Amino acid sequence: MMIINKKNSRTFKNRVVELILWMFVLIYLFPVYLQFSTAFKTTDDFARNNFGLPSKLAISNIAEAASKMKAFQVTVNSLILLIGSLLFILLFASMASYALARRKSGFYRKMFIYFMAGMMVPMQLIMIPLYKIVNLFHIMNTYLAPILIYIAVQMPLAVVIITGFMKSIPKELDDAARIDGAGPFQVYARVILPLIKAPMVTVLILASVGIWNDLLTPLLFLGSKRQTIVMALYNFKGATYTTDWTMVFAGSVIAFIPLFVVFLFSQKYFIEGMIAGAVKG
Repeated sequence: MMIINKKNSRTFKNRVVELILWMFVLIYLFPVYLQFSTAFKTTDDFARNNFGLPSKLAISNIAEAASKMKAFQVTVNSLILLIGSLLFILLFASMASYALARRKSGFYRKMFIYFMAGMMVPMQLIMIPLYKIVNLFHIMNTYLAPILIYIAVQMPLAVVIITGFMKSIPKELDDAARIDGAGPFQVYARVILPLIKAPMVTVLILASVGIWNDLLTPLLFLGSKRQTIVMALYNFKGATYTTDWTMVFAGSVIAFIPLFVVFLFSQKYFIEGMIAGAVKG
């Protein structure tokens, strides 16, 4: 009887945990449902029913939003910032992580703490000094300014994630490569890089989301002539009670698709890298 009661108690706890998890799933999925349902509603349909399904699919909303926000041009601008930043973030973060993971002196431990501290600095705190520095170097309203800022802002998290994973790679692999005549850079490029695919993909996705969805940095440093996709999306917002929300959500669907495709093809490595970076090191 006691065994049966324990089994029933365990089953009840499992059901409660499962119910709670499903509640969290629904909470996270509701904004996605709201985004897509509103994107395909007419203005009148949205005014009558904010949260329900569209009575008739207004597929033309996507084409209209793409035309109004000049989707191709703003997407190219966003991709220039994204790709230009990611190349250097992944390169510099992996090289810095290699040194931090392999060196045990006090200096390198302090440097790791320095990178961790960098994760706690909000953009709003440094934007005025950054604005003055960008003006000083005469790179305002160019792609270079936001790219350099993104590299600096995203580096701390990238270094922490990759270093945590890299510490789990046996140092004997480095020694074996050096015995075969490989130099430090060859060890990094031929031995270490192929083994850190998971944390690199994790950094790529996290940095991509931060850069792609950022409004403040391009608004301050890129100017209105080179609008990103989020800046163009923000233009749909009018004065109070005059915003065309169907266009806002249709534009958000356009902005959402590229990141969703990236995550879809790299989710395996993303989850693996997040787990490894959290528990190793």
